[in-house]
Amino acid sequence: MEKECIIECYIHNPPLLLKEGIIRLFENDEYILVKENTFEFNKITTQDITNLYEELNKEIIGQEQPILELVSTIYPLTAKYSNPVVLLFYGPAGVGKTETAKLLSKVLYNGKLLREQISMYQTEAFASYLFGGSINENSFAKGLIGRETNVILLDEFDKCPPGFFSAFYQFFDEGLFVDRNYKVNLKNSIIICTTNYGSLEEIKKQLGSPIFSRFDGFISFGDLSQEDKLKLIRIKYEKNLSLWDEEQQALIKKKNAIDFLTEHANKFINARNIDNGIRSYMSKLLIQDVLNRNT
Repeated sequence: MEKECIIECYIHNPPLLLKEGIIRLFENDEYILVKENTFEFNKITTQDITNLYEELNKEIIGQEQPILELVSTIYPLTAKYSNPVVLLFYGPAGVGKTETAKLLSKVLYNGKLLREQISMYQTEAFASYLFGGSINENSFAKGLIGRETNVILLDEFDKCPPGFFSAFYQFFDEGLFVDRNYKVNLKNSIIICTTNYGSLEEIKKQLGSPIFSRFDGFISFGDLSQEDKLKLIRIKYEKNLSLWDEEQQALIKKKNAIDFLTEHANKFINARNIDNGIRSYMSKLLIQDVLNRNT
């Protein structure tokens, strides 16, 4: 008697227990072929690195040396290198560390950066998130599986409880992340960790040698010079000006906002502070005009 059967069955990202069970059940069956397909991101080329260098120097102001060190460190990914490149960006807040990681993702893979804000995971739930809990729960592994690019940002990595650093050892060494439910291959990935520490000595002391020794490069981001601040003010001014309609833009220009902002450049601390400060000052000029016309 002829039996109905399933001709083909596709299982998307099966958990380890299911995957191993299927292989064990059917690997010796002469009528059933079990095949595993894996997705791989495109290999980075020399032209990609060149484009990245140009884009970073255009968008990230005042960090020429860190940018050169960065592209030099990830250049082996254009060869037959398969392990991940693990980088630590360090230095003061708001000078371009996170923006650099975002540009890496955009230029190299044209996708949204996978960003994990480590400082948010200071509860007992972090263990379940990192090492894998219920199959129905969100987890770090699921985030890695669903990523759009091969750039992973672990923001404020120094806020990770020291007892959990061991979860990253194989991840950093071999590009393999394993929890109780999934095994994720991160071949040729770029893993970026950030911290606001100011020196390698401080980083090594706080993080400890075992995790410190697993970084391929340490990229130091510095404070902005006065010239850098002026350049950023002009760039951020144009960006924020475009948010308003023509009448509002005309008013902002009439009030000589750019002159005021450049004259007070020394009061700004970093790129984030400049962006927020310009937007706040423009808003102040506009709301004052509204109030004057209505009183």
